Amino acid sequence: MFTPVAGSSTAFTAPAGVKADLVKTSAGYKLTSRTTAQVIILDADGKPTSVADRNGNTTTIADTGTTPTSVQSSKGVDGARAASLTYVPETGLLNGVTQTSAGTTRTTTVSGNSKLSADGNLD
Repeated sequence: MFTPVAGSSTAFTAPAGVKADLVKTSAGYKLTSRTTAQVIILDADGKPTSVADRNGNTTTIADTGTTPTSVQSSKGVDGARAASLTYVPETGLLNGVTQTSAGTTRTTTVSGNSKLSADGNLD
């Protein structure tokens, strides 16, 4: 857990072994990895709103306040940079990802008791 630096309203000390810097911003927090130069922007509640790699390629995450609703990338084929996410109303579990590119829409859904395994296959 990051701990506030005494006397500072914006700086935090990283836990032992963590090579990252956490800074409070006017809108939330900025977490920067010292090893990969990845930058994660978090809202005031600590939820990620964007992730950028060392080259500035950014993925933006939009949400309803409780769950992510879409993901937008700054790289890739223009039409394929965005995906929308859907959830099972009763459980709040992710059950679909939809992406449209060049007039073609692709949707992946998970139904029933299926779960995605670590290798991305359905169990």
